[in-house]
Amino acid sequence: MTTSPTGFDPLAIINQPLTIGPLVLPHRLVMGSMHLGLEGHRQFLDRLGTFYGERIRGGAALITLGGVAVTQEGGGQDMLGFYDSDHVAMLAELVERIHRCHGLVGVQLFHAGRYAKEAETGLKPLAPSSVYCSMTRNTPQSMTVEDIERTLDAFVHAARQAYDAGFDAIEIMGSEGYLLNEFLAPFTNRRDDAFGGDEIRRQRFPLAVAQGIVDAVGDKIAVIYRISGEDFIEDGTPSTATIRFAKALQDSGVHALNVGVGWHESSVPTVAAIVPQGAFQAVYWALRHAVTIPIMGANRLNTREIIHHVLNNGSVDVISAARPWLADPQFGNKVRGLVPHRLNVCVACNQACLDHVLAKNPKPVSCLVNPRCSHENRPIHKVSRVKRIAVVGSGPAGLEVSRRARELGHEVVLFEQHDEIGGQLALAAKIPGKQDFHYTLDYYQAELDRLGVLIRTSTTPDEATLLNFDVVVQATGSQPQWPSFAPITDERVVSFIDILKGKRPLSRHVVIVGSGGVGIDVAIFTAHHHHGPITLLSRSGILGRSLGPSTRWIWIRELRALGVHVVGPFQSLAVTDKGIRYEEPLGKFHDVDADQIILCAGSIPNPWPYSLPSHILTLSIGAANNPATIDAKHSFRQGYWAAQLLGQVKEGP
Repeated sequence: MTTSPTGFDPLAIINQPLTIGPLVLPHRLVMGSMHLGLEGHRQFLDRLGTFYGERIRGGAALITLGGVAVTQEGGGQDMLGFYDSDHVAMLAELVERIHRCHGLVGVQLFHAGRYAKEAETGLKPLAPSSVYCSMTRNTPQSMTVEDIERTLDAFVHAARQAYDAGFDAIEIMGSEGYLLNEFLAPFTNRRDDAFGGDEIRRQRFPLAVAQGIVDAVGDKIAVIYRISGEDFIEDGTPSTATIRFAKALQDSGVHALNVGVGWHESSVPTVAAIVPQGAFQAVYWALRHAVTIPIMGANRLNTREIIHHVLNNGSVDVISAARPWLADPQFGNKVRGLVPHRLNVCVACNQACLDHVLAKNPKPVSCLVNPRCSHENRPIHKVSRVKRIAVVGSGPAGLEVSRRARELGHEVVLFEQHDEIGGQLALAAKIPGKQDFHYTLDYYQAELDRLGVLIRTSTTPDEATLLNFDVVVQATGSQPQWPSFAPITDERVVSFIDILKGKRPLSRHVVIVGSGGVGIDVAIFTAHHHHGPITLLSRSGILGRSLGPSTRWIWIRELRALGVHVVGPFQSLAVTDKGIRYEEPLGKFHDVDADQIILCAGSIPNPWPYSLPSHILTLSIGAANNPATIDAKHSFRQGYWAAQLLGQVKEGP
């Protein structure tokens, strides 16, 4: 075990056991509760069980399942509920499977409150008061005293069912703006009865839930309360009240507090990549020093370094991350130093996890940097016949197909025309707020080296070279589309790639054409690197249409904070002597001064100059296949499944 020159062992705390009520954790890394979009459906039970089993083998001291509703109106789509006997049976089966893997498993008792959707539950959402919810765009029904008593009974009954099902821990969901959190906040609790009107009465129902569960099962099973350390909403729970509430929870017999931050309606980002690592240590610290029971924390704790830091400085006792376990199922073993391979770091992009859950048509959760996530039940078989595979291009698709094909047993050579791997992912890592993509590039470099993929940078293969392979994968990516309005010979017109690579310096008056994800990224990059005026031209007038719901609002807010001027919609553009002229939909023309016009208005595939014989299988993946609909998430995914396909290709006669 490695120690510092002073004798301090940074792994000492993380590897220490911890007692939480009747439960003993073998170490300090657990997997926190997160919906996977597979819950509530018996046909997905095997996928769920295999997913969690792999995380137990990856070093999770405890896994807490995604929230399980205690009442029907408090649940939602793709969610298990203790009110459904078949769901309770499925929960018991999951417990048995995780126990067979020698793991510990908890369950989160959940009630969405005003965040529930009538279209999903068939029932009117209930909340402390009838306060309009901007997230659901509906107004919930104020709970009667009878509703409150019925819901209290449901929480306690669910706790008993959880114990009977064999769970090792119960977590009471009381943060992120869900029902119990709503009772504490003056914003959502405007009652003037026994359950609202002042701090003590606002705490009455959440404390009754905690006390009822502790009295029912607290000597048999660990009881954890997920508390909101900071609501980050106007008229939310005051910090001083949160401290007093935490002490009251401890007095009620709760065994630990898991600290959440922010509501879904909050204007303060809490889980996106733009949030600095360890940003909420002060929130954890305040609670950690107000109570004596263990404190758990999670937000933006995604690397070995930050995890060891917050544990060693006493901010938290346990790391209860969720998304990092999606990115790397060996997260626990790697962070604890038991596996020497590089960690595949969660980059907090949310594109394949939270955005899947929050979509209008929800999809199962996966992970941008780990496309195998939630498909763990598909067996991995080494190939029976090794193929020689040439991968041309090292963007996301090329990196993943190379990694996975080599892992399956093929011989792989990766060709990259530039002097570093990554393609446009390396450019994305230059965007302020997206620097975590550097971890992804480091991971792939380390994995390809470890697996024995031959990487030839600064190399464009000729046709004769490719004739030596059984399979050639075209992963050459895309290049910016040059629109007809922009003269190719005009020095003021540049591609976003030249700007991000530093090939062209930024001018004073900058106009960016295109308001999709790339245009927004380039506008933010530009705003951080010079102080001149920036205009973003949006043909539709809608910013970041393709961005996911969990982050789109953050990037738009960032644009405004940086002073980027947005213009649109428009129906035509023309480059002029002074800059650029745009035409409004009604035909009115406007001129914008511009010393530089940066193109972010679509892409086309990079040229593929080869004509290979039919006996060489050629696959086109990622942006080389269809740049109009491909982003990093889809490119990684196509790389993964292309490699799977190669193992199934029928051999010739």
